[in-house]
Amino acid sequence: VQSTGIAIYDREGALKTVGIISFVDDGFIFIENRGDHMMLYPPRKDRPTRQNETGEPLKVATLLRRMYNLRDLPIFTQGATWNMNCASGFAVLGIDKGTIDTIIDPIKGNPWYEVAIWGAAAQALGYPMSDKEGNPIDMSHIVRRVIQKHEGDSFRIPFVISRTPEIHQQVLSLLKPQDTHPK
Repeated sequence: VQSTGIAIYDREGALKTVGIISFVDDGFIFIENRGDHMMLYPPRKDRPTRQNETGEPLKVATLLRRMYNLRDLPIFTQGATWNMNCASGFAVLGIDKGTIDTIIDPIKGNPWYEVAIWGAAAQALGYPMSDKEGNPIDMSHIVRRVIQKHEGDSFRIPFVISRTPEIHQQVLSLLKPQDTHPK
């Protein structure tokens, strides 16, 4: 376990507060919904927003057990590097520090109750988050769905989170299998 977190939602699925703390280093974020804006603690002036420079490989976080299914996708066959064995709050802290470019679990996904914490934190911090097709993930809808349908532990959310919109589009394009059939 590299990090832990907690998120509080109201019964309508609105995020009230979310926090993530690292057990490895001093990483910590706490976000509070003030109604008209999200308040971030500790406040930051300089989040890493640079795009990847030409030739620099994308730094990817995903679970080791997912690599078998992902290794032949263009994201890895065209030079991205697997830098972190997780797809959780610790990886969101990595994106926030600029040490990771993207977090991916586009096939199986993670349980809703995990994504409801660190996915919500990534969204509140302004990082792009979507499914592998680029469709936005509505955390409020997911929480309402679980409350109304009592789906429990079986509901999983495939996702992609990236440091910038440009990196996000690049990652989405590299997650599509290459056409290996002759034309």
